[in-house]
Amino acid sequence: MASSSESKGLIVLATDNSQSALNVVDFALKHFSTGYHLHVVHVQTVHKNLMNHADEDYKEAGVTQADITNKAPQATTQEVEKQSFLVDTILPKFDTLASQGTAVKATVVYVPENTAHAIGKALCKFAKQHNAAQLVMERTSKNFLSEFFLGSVASYCASHSPVPLVILKS
Repeated sequence: MASSSESKGLIVLATDNSQSALNVVDFALKHFSTGYHLHVVHVQTVHKNLMNHADEDYKEAGVTQADITNKAPQATTQEVEKQSFLVDTILPKFDTLASQGTAVKATVVYVPENTAHAIGKALCKFAKQHNAAQLVMERTSKNFLSEFFLGSVASYCASHSPVPLVILKS
């Protein structure tokens, strides 16, 4: 059994730029408040030309207020707003945990297309590459036709996640 100073593992928290993403944060605060390292991950779409290699399907960047303030000129207003949402709304909810020694990080993962497949694949790849103990995400409500034709990130992760997955209902 892990002592109180040992980590029980890394929990990856998949968030987006919506108020419902706060449900994932609240779940983590309630269930993983001690003994875990938490990593907030947000997937954003960028044009393929901004990826380093033509075959690259995944790119990570740390998120801090300095990263947002000094954002590269090619960033859209929407990309900056998404990162600001992470820094201004989501991360402050973890301040108490961080002050108690719980490791909390945030990363934006860039993908070249805005599809459930690309986003789900990036989240699963992130979880695997970082040896996550668990991936936590929220299932957003879509109508039947959107779900059927476009798929869902939660459905993709449920089929492909290399780590245990918790899907919260929105």
